[in-house]
Order: sequence, then C-alpha cells, then structure tokens
Amino acid sequence: MRTAAPGRSVCRPAPSDEAGDEDEDDARDLAADRDEGAGENENGRIALTEGQRDVLQAMAEKPNTVMHQADLAAAAGYSRSAVWRHIRKLERHGLVARHGDNARGVVLTAEGEELAKAEAM
Repeated sequence: MRTAAPGRSVCRPAPSDEAGDEDEDDARDLAADRDEGAGENENGRIALTEGQRDVLQAMAEKPNTVMHQADLAAAAGYSRSAVWRHIRKLERHGLVARHGDNARGVVLTAEGEELAKAEAM
C-alpha cells in the first residue's frame, strides 16, 4: 500500500472509475475505427481518426524519440489498449515504425512527421 509523505494525501480514483473511462475510450475508438473511410480524404492525404491524430500529435511533440505505449496513453489521453490499436493503424499507413529489439517502442517515420505538421496547421 502506498503511503503519503507527511502533509500530503494519497488520492486514487476508484477502480470502477478507471475501468469505466477505459471502456468509454475503447468504445469511442472502436466506433471511430468502424467509421474510418478508405484511407485517404479528398485532398489525397491519409484520413486519420481523432484518436490516431491525437497519438500522432503526441509523438510529433517529441520528435526523434522512441515512445512507449504508456507514455503515449498519458500524453494523448487514451487507454493503453486504444493507443496500441491506433499505433497498429498508423504503422499500416507507414506513419510510425517499431523500434528496438522487442519492438515495444515506436518512432515517427518521415511521412508521419510530415503529416503531423500538415495536420497541426
């Protein structure tokens, strides 16, 4: 059990609150994935879901950095499972690549950096 430093309290959300938030994130992301189009929008750019765009932008904020699932989940505001789904889709589009021996880390590709800059405008 965690104890707090003197003068500080330890606050944690109830387990049901955490699970509910992740379930809502996952449901929203699954619905967005189902609604995802053919892969390109009318401008010829890759069409990204909101979640994919959020993960891509979180990675673009730290260029040339190997990012891990938990870091991206915290930065983008999604559950780890939702982030991993988004990473798989971004990888299929060639926007991110696995990095390292165990392939748990991901980095933006040149195409991913270019699209992140264009999406930010």
